[in-house]
Amino acid sequence: MGIEELVDVINKYGFPTVAAVGMGYFIWFIYGWVTKTIKPVLSSTTVTLIALIDRIRMLDNDMIRLTVKLNMILEGLEEKEKRDKQKMNEAEARAWKSLDRTLGGVIWSHCDMCKSFVVGTILGFACCLILIAIL
Repeated sequence: MGIEELVDVINKYGFPTVAAVGMGYFIWFIYGWVTKTIKPVLSSTTVTLIALIDRIRMLDNDMIRLTVKLNMILEGLEEKEKRDKQKMNEAEARAWKSLDRTLGGVIWSHCDMCKSFVVGTILGFACCLILIAIL
């Protein structure tokens, strides 16, 4: 259909009638294209999308389980560290008590610096005795 024929049809029936027929054809063409081309692709895409959503949910559940396990392990390690630290503190306190009893707690019961000084002096004296014994 050429331009002259289109002008003749518009002159014969009027622009609104020709425009309505043209829009009707356009709507019919788009409807046919959507039902034949787009709808099958869309249904297969929907199946794929549902499968992907299921996989994401499974991965999310796995992540939640792993996070819970990791938190439990970290809490167990923290509790073990606290217990070990408490045992170390108790052992250190027992060692200081036995050292107090051995050397007389009166000397250094007043401050920690005195304890460090006395322990250093004892260790230095012991090293000197070892060197004298070797020579």
